[in-house]
Amino acid sequence: MPDEKNDTAELSNLYQQYYHEDGVAPAVLASFRIFAGVLVRRYSPKRVIDFGCSGGALVRAMAELGVSAIGIDGSKHALDRTPGKIFQHDLRCKSGIPWEPASFDMATTTDTAEHIEPEYAETFSGLVAGAVAPGGVVAFGGAPPGQGGVHHVNCRRVFYWIDMLERHGLKLLAADTESVRDEIERDPAHATCWWVQQNVMMLRKVAP
Repeated sequence: MPDEKNDTAELSNLYQQYYHEDGVAPAVLASFRIFAGVLVRRYSPKRVIDFGCSGGALVRAMAELGVSAIGIDGSKHALDRTPGKIFQHDLRCKSGIPWEPASFDMATTTDTAEHIEPEYAETFSGLVAGAVAPGGVVAFGGAPPGQGGVHHVNCRRVFYWIDMLERHGLKLLAADTESVRDEIERDPAHATCWWVQQNVMMLRKVAP
């Protein structure tokens, strides 16, 4: 079975305009500002890439904090939500990536992993891990079993993703994960996007 798939037309049909408009609603932006603030205070990233960015809520929040950030999404309907900062790419595909590998000091992905079919999960994990330079940090969140949503086809317990990401050179930061979740939870505005706080885990890219 192939380990990659490139079909942005399929993704644009699955995730249409309304999906990405909801992704930059005011309450969603407020929630992602909390998340961005925690990450910037703790890790001081200079360049961030957000995988499965939808309309670019986290990209916008990072930019407001002075961080250079771009987003990657497979649906064409995401692109005009945050013009010039979102690039289209099927995250099930290793070929033709529109970013430079190992050129970011932080990669983020929330509410995206569960949308990736199991046969392409290794490819997706490799793209996320490969974007950051050694020493860089990844904030990764995937929905657990039972979390509903549009096209949630791969809801997994965290160790499924940890094992896969470690094969691509990432190491779980258990204490950081707990601290980041606790800090997000302190601000009640996070509740609009409660799954970010619940599911996020922090990992670091180790030198080869």
